[in-house]
Amino acid sequence: MHVATARPAPGDEGGPAADVTLRSGRHRRLRRLRRHDDVGSAAVEQVLSLTGLLLILGLIVAGGQYWHARHIAQSAASRALEAARADQATTADGERQGQASLDALGGRLLTDRRVQVTRTGTEVRVQITATAAGLIPLPVSVVRTGPVDRWVTGTR
Repeated sequence: MHVATARPAPGDEGGPAADVTLRSGRHRRLRRLRRHDDVGSAAVEQVLSLTGLLLILGLIVAGGQYWHARHIAQSAASRALEAARADQATTADGERQGQASLDALGGRLLTDRRVQVTRTGTEVRVQITATAAGLIPLPVSVVRTGPVDRWVTGTR
């Protein structure tokens, strides 16, 4: 595309017509350069956007797995506490119930599982520690405490 421009008169160096021609020529050159500089930028933007989206999606999945693993550990700890606090129960009863619950509910989601039950004359404490296996292995630790069930004879 050729643009016709007015030539300046012999004594007129430039003038408004020449200024417009120079300015529009620069703009055309800059526009052409900008067009070539942006080649491929949409693909780069898509790659960065999709990477960020996949990262966020992965974190959501990992958070869901951790939440589920923690809920399983809480449920197993509650069952172990109920078994260990019964009248005439032992810490072994609570540990067996906790392991059985983890086996039934945890499957492969909880690894390195450990059930620890301590019992005094008045209180039972259950602690379950494990690792939530998933995209990001995270430690899970749950503690439940409760009173020991016992018969108390009243005096009047």
